[in-house]
Parts: sequence; structure tokens; C-alpha cells
Amino acid sequence: MIDITLDGPFPDFVEYVNDKGIVARQLAKYEWKPLKYSYCNMYRHIDADYKKKEPRKEWRMMEERPGIEQEQEQPIKEPFREPDYITPRRALPHPQFDQIISNGIQHKSRGSKMQQLFNVLRQLRSPLKHLNISKYRDIYGQLALSKAQLEATQNQLHQNPLNQHLQALEREDRLKYLDILDSSIKLMRQQSKLE
Repeated sequence: MIDITLDGPFPDFVEYVNDKGIVARQLAKYEWKPLKYSYCNMYRHIDADYKKKEPRKEWRMMEERPGIEQEQEQPIKEPFREPDYITPRRALPHPQFDQIISNGIQHKSRGSKMQQLFNVLRQLRSPLKHLNISKYRDIYGQLALSKAQLEATQNQLHQNPLNQHLQALEREDRLKYLDILDSSIKLMRQQSKLE
């Protein structure tokens, strides 16, 4: 028997006296060596079993892309389009909407990408709010005026059914009336959800 303390080193060779009285030296093989970890004060098996080695992560620099307001501006490839879930196909967008959006996007600002986006959205907030107020403030009055105008155009078209100008005017008035009607229905739905 050979006494080995856990705190001491583990010898590579073991020397002992055999039956013939000769000092023999033999290579010591250990199935496992207990290791004392300083942070947990406990003995464990091989270090590789206790903690798996993970490959080092390589950090790469992100490619810098020019933002909205940098020296080399990139042209916008596609114009802004309203998605279908906001505005249905048959509804007419407000004529000032595209102009407000294009003016807001052209606004120049500095900072990170998120800050630039925040500044553009802040720039768009006030004009879009005024557009919304002008469209929805007196929606029921607009609906009544649009209906009266459509009825007047239809009465004129009844008297002169072959007039191309009146047919086009009636089509525009009908689309405008349907757009305002759709907006009023959406407003009623929103109000009923709030109450």
C-alpha cells in the first residue's frame, strides 16, 4: 500500500521493495485524479468531465451600411405603399398621405439607426395626426355631404344617361361615399370596443 494525500502531488512512478529485497520502480497509471476546485472547495474527477470546453467565439465587425442621413444617400427603390390590412384595395388613400410620408422620410437627422428612425417617426407624427383629425373629426357630417352630392350626381345622370363626364363623376362620388362610409363604420367599431 502506498499512502497518497489528496492535497499532495500524484507521483508518476511508484517505488517499492519487492519480495527479493530489491527496490523496484513501476509506472503509476491513474483512472482518475481528484481535483480540488478553488471556487467550490470540492473534489471532482477529471477537469474535462467537470466543465466542458467551449470553442472561443469569434466576434466579427458588423458591416456598416449607410443610413438615411449619411453622406452617401441611397435612393429608395420602391415608393411607400399602404399594406392591405390597413387600407383595403377599394378605399382611396388620402391625396396628402404620400406627400406627408415622402417629406418625413427626406428629413435629415444624425445618430444611430434607431435614433434616426425615431426622429423620422416623430417628424411624421404631427402631420399624420392633423390628417387623421381632418378626415375623422366630423365623419358623419362628411358622410351626409358625400351622400347628398352622390344623389345629386345620380339625378343628373338619370336625366342624361349617355354623358361620359357625368358617368365618371358619379363613379368618383360613389367611391368617395363608400370610402367615408367604410371609415365611419371603422370608427363606430373602435368606439364600441372602447366602451
